[in-house]
Amino acid sequence: MRYIIQDALGWTNSHLHEFVIGQQCYALHVSPIGDDVDTSREDADAVTLAEVLARQIKRFGYTYDFGDSWDHVINVEALLPAEPDQHYPQCTGGARTAPPEDCGGM
Repeated sequence: MRYIIQDALGWTNSHLHEFVIGQQCYALHVSPIGDDVDTSREDADAVTLAEVLARQIKRFGYTYDFGDSWDHVINVEALLPAEPDQHYPQCTGGARTAPPEDCGGM
């Protein structure tokens, strides 16, 4: 799931990030200090967007780069059937551009 968002925003997956889906937080199971596993959050690589959507969840939070804290609310507006001969994922709309990778915040 994180790779879809990273691609859509033009980021390079260079910073820690987390999803908040319902009451559960999902993040990479690495620590910013050393190799300790972070057990306070579920493993972000263990959940897929399809699994989230199957639970009828249409809105969730995403924070990228804990130093700059780019906070987002992801709203699923519609699920459309795949079109033949198209490449996915695709961004079908939006307002404004994402901040550049590692720009240091607002």
